[in-house]
Amino acid sequence: MLVLGDRLPVIKGQIVPGVAIDDARRAVVTLRRLDVPIAGLIEDMTGFVCDGCGREHNLFGRGGVKRWAREIDIPFLAAVPFEPAARTGGDGGRPIALDLASPAGRALRNAAEAMHHHLVPTPGRAAS
Repeated sequence: MLVLGDRLPVIKGQIVPGVAIDDARRAVVTLRRLDVPIAGLIEDMTGFVCDGCGREHNLFGRGGVKRWAREIDIPFLAAVPFEPAARTGGDGGRPIALDLASPAGRALRNAAEAMHHHLVPTPGRAAS
């Protein structure tokens, strides 16, 4: 990260499972020290919908990354639910973001759209 930050214009979107927030904090400190723009934070593995009962279970907590993003003034881009199909699709060469029926895919597409709006200027508005 340090080498790239010195040599390339990097825009970083950070995907953060709630349990890895301490690692993400260190990454944000480092990126800010290097003046690398951070497009936003994504909270990964926010919940799991049980096939048996149909209820959502928050295995690793929920909302911590969103609260933290607000505290440190970085856009919160998405909360991505845990879906086993994300691994199997990725392993099979079909990313979950391409699955139109997938809640995780929808969250990732929404995050990509938000990053696009953050990075690409539109008429009458400069990129941030």
